[in-house]
Amino acid sequence: MEKGLSWQYFAKDLKGGHTMGYANSMCCVASEQRHSSHRHKVFTAPYSENDILYLQELFMSNGIHHISVPDIAAGRNLIEMFLSSLNCFYDIAYFGSEPHTHTSYFDVLAHLKLYEKNAADLDEFFINEFYFDFMWLEQTPHFSASPRFTNFMHKLAELKVDQHLPIIILSYQKS
Repeated sequence: MEKGLSWQYFAKDLKGGHTMGYANSMCCVASEQRHSSHRHKVFTAPYSENDILYLQELFMSNGIHHISVPDIAAGRNLIEMFLSSLNCFYDIAYFGSEPHTHTSYFDVLAHLKLYEKNAADLDEFFINEFYFDFMWLEQTPHFSASPRFTNFMHKLAELKVDQHLPIIILSYQKS
């Protein structure tokens, strides 16, 4: 885990009904390290009002936040549910190896392919294209091992982008 970050989100399938448009899950949440302590919170669908308010604060807080969910569909449903409910982000970026069907999200990977001639091209991408107010990354095992993903994460850290917008990193138990 990156230095200074301690919020992690873990979700596991639960047996039972269907809630809020996505697979039932239990979500254990922790956020940026505060005062050298790690706090974890477990969420179980259906979410309580306090759970929703807690997750809302997470989606609205600048910084890098990690959420682990059972699969890509569950992660995308969680992100889309909160983004549509909050309805306050206008320039949303998505960075993942699989195409997303939502056309209003900026597909970072598709645009990065235009800037891959040399290392300075990544700087140019951030100067010319990176004007987002929310971003999420899909960290599948194969994609997170790619140079494209690691270079992008290093550039995010170098430019301290997380100080200016919420960044959710979704990781998956199944790829």
